[in-house]
Amino acid sequence: MSSLSVIEPIAVAIQHTRRLLFAPFDLRKWLRLGFCAFLMGAGPGGVFGGGGPGTSSGPGSDFNLEEAMSWFQEHGAIILTVTLSVLVLLALLVVLFTWLSSRGRFMLLDGVIRNRGSIVEPWHAFRREGNSLFRFRVALGLISLVVVGLILGLAVLISLPDWRSGVFATHAIAAALSAALLLLIWILVMEVIRVLLLDVVAPVMWLHRLPVLKAWKQVLRPLWQEHLGSLALYLLMRAVLGMAVGLLTLLTIVFSCCLALIPYVGSVLLLPLIVFELTYPLAFLEQLGPDWQFFPSDRPPLPAA
Repeated sequence: MSSLSVIEPIAVAIQHTRRLLFAPFDLRKWLRLGFCAFLMGAGPGGVFGGGGPGTSSGPGSDFNLEEAMSWFQEHGAIILTVTLSVLVLLALLVVLFTWLSSRGRFMLLDGVIRNRGSIVEPWHAFRREGNSLFRFRVALGLISLVVVGLILGLAVLISLPDWRSGVFATHAIAAALSAALLLLIWILVMEVIRVLLLDVVAPVMWLHRLPVLKAWKQVLRPLWQEHLGSLALYLLMRAVLGMAVGLLTLLTIVFSCCLALIPYVGSVLLLPLIVFELTYPLAFLEQLGPDWQFFPSDRPPLPAA
């Protein structure tokens, strides 16, 4: 069984990116694909700056604990209502952006694979696949929150004897180390699932018009059972390419005088990098055989080594 190359798809992705965006250059297509990328959440436009540290409004000796506790007891219902309202609003925004991102991914996939800049048609055509991807991502996020909660709960149980004694020693250290290790492992697992979902499963959903669970089944057999080593190399190469793209993104932000930080504008300016990142996994998957072909078969051959 031949292994899958993680190097050759780089040249294929570069060629397709050049052909899609520069042969010839079409501003209208750039703007439309940039909108799809913006909807998908690509580019740095969604980054928001955080606030600085707070400062004290007066000397510490003026603080009265009893008055503070009395104030919180008096206004506790209002504080709880506002806090819950903010949390619900944030959760709704996360759900909304996840839905738009899932729908936008299929719009951009369609444009990149078919070499066109279309918005309305793929939005309607891939509604079922986009909603299926959205539901899976929401379920995965909820599962992740539950697992993180269980890990933190386990850490609290382990450290409970030290909490009761008021001395943070062996149990507290064991709890902190165990929680850190388990969280690190879980983050790595979730990142692998995320990469496979967006890089492999979503394109298969687009290609064969499958819901997300059926696409997972179609993906796992050839990759997990037959090309596990190549899949591991792909994940490593994906991380390397991600760092390279991140560096180029930072340079683009600097040389554009931070224009690339503006939502949608950044997606248009960074479109070559976004298209390359989307195309590389497609070129990798095409090595699996005729049933995995995304691009036209008459594309130019790879340059000689």
